[in-house]
Amino acid sequence: MQNWTRGAANAPANYKDGILASQGWQQNAIAAEGLYAAKLSEAIAEGRRAKRLAQVSEASWKQRASELGSQRIKAGMDAATGKMRAAMQKNLQVIESVTLPARSADIDANYERSKAIGKALNAAKKG
Repeated sequence: MQNWTRGAANAPANYKDGILASQGWQQNAIAAEGLYAAKLSEAIAEGRRAKRLAQVSEASWKQRASELGSQRIKAGMDAATGKMRAAMQKNLQVIESVTLPARSADIDANYERSKAIGKALNAAKKG
């Protein structure tokens, strides 16, 4: 347990140092896509996710998620504000570019308006 405690104390600096020392993370990750798919398929076939999920009670999950997650979520969201703003700007541009069918008293006809936006956003996402 002492190693764990020492490791936890050093983890932030070690993590940062490792990130800063790495080279070619993106190319390496892309090159490993086949391995990623194979290992994910293997885990699914063996039911590993379900086995691990079955080991966590509802009460334990709620306690950890509510105590830890509630403390961490704001910092993560704050850090992602710029990225979120940029993503939303792209989505708004896509939505604004869609030519919508006319509004109607017919609900089914109005679904076509939503469908047009959904298709445009999906096409942009698939890029």
